[in-house]
Amino acid sequence: MSWVYDVVVLAAKRYLKTTSLTIQQVSEALNFSTPSSFVRFFRQRTGYTPLEYRNKV
Repeated sequence: MSWVYDVVVLAAKRYLKTTSLTIQQVSEALNFSTPSSFVRFFRQRTGYTPLEYRNKV
């Protein structure tokens, strides 16, 4: 199951780096039920919120 999470994190990072989609749009594109569940998932696996990651890169 962890490789599935790794793929989702890589896709999220790609969206955050290369698009101007909102966090809500990224969460929808990755089929999360809510933006907050996406933020929680992303933070648990990277140590950053999606917005922090976007601003860092």
